[in-house]
Amino acid sequence: MTLQEMARGACVGLQAARHTVQAMRRAGQITPLQERAVAYRNRKVLEYVPASMAEPGPTCTEGAGAAALGHALLAWKG
Repeated sequence: MTLQEMARGACVGLQAARHTVQAMRRAGQITPLQERAVAYRNRKVLEYVPASMAEPGPTCTEGAGAAALGHALLAWKG
């Protein structure tokens, strides 16, 4: 999930999401997985996954990481 997708899913502003993502990265809870081109920006944006899903191997798939991150956001939203 991108930063903007996380903000939209958690129903928070971009600034709140940006600060939360920075804190989660520092704490080692999430990690960037790859860059993706998006229509709303000239540069590619980072996609994040839970740190446990970022290890290379056959268990790391985009769908599973996005689902796990979605569950984490739902818990964060309350």
